[in-house]
Amino acid sequence: LIHSRLYWHAGDGDAARRKARTAIRILEPLGESVELARAYSALSQLENLAEDNERALVWGERALELANKLGDDTTRAHVLVNIASVRLDVDHRQTALLLEAHAVANALGERHEAARALGNLGYALMSWDQPEPATRYAQQALAYAEENEVHNLASYIAATLAWLRLRAGDWDEAERITREEIDKSFTVAQLVAKTVLTELAVRRGDAD
Repeated sequence: LIHSRLYWHAGDGDAARRKARTAIRILEPLGESVELARAYSALSQLENLAEDNERALVWGERALELANKLGDDTTRAHVLVNIASVRLDVDHRQTALLLEAHAVANALGERHEAARALGNLGYALMSWDQPEPATRYAQQALAYAEENEVHNLASYIAATLAWLRLRAGDWDEAERITREEIDKSFTVAQLVAKTVLTELAVRRGDAD
């Protein structure tokens, strides 16, 4: 699972999913375990990121059932964010689930998952073309991530805010933020930042 996460942070989603599936194949014959629940949840997250919401829910529900059975709060916090993210990807009105997932993760001391819940909320609402709530939640997510030193997510969320700035017409600020994030070492955030710069170049009619 560590390899799977490393591949994802390096921007290789296909390899990350292969590693997660391999972990599941190894763990399932050994019986129910916290490690298996976490593997299910990891694959659920990766399928959601790949926009395969049906598979994301299947693996998420397996993870949640097993985590509840074993009393594994860490996996429970993780998978609640996954499931809530899928629900919002399908229906823009389902914001309450991610807010609940944030509250659960925060109460359990799972700061990364609490920040991820808010960050996913901002990104999904941006995708649904709801800039005001998207900006509000992304700003809340960034403040939370910075306060709790969740640096990789802070960089990703900052890139999301830059995208929102771009779409609001604040091109200079969007460019400033994205160039700052590109200079950092978090590859997934760099991918988002470069996407923002590409959209900015198209809007401005920049030469190649």
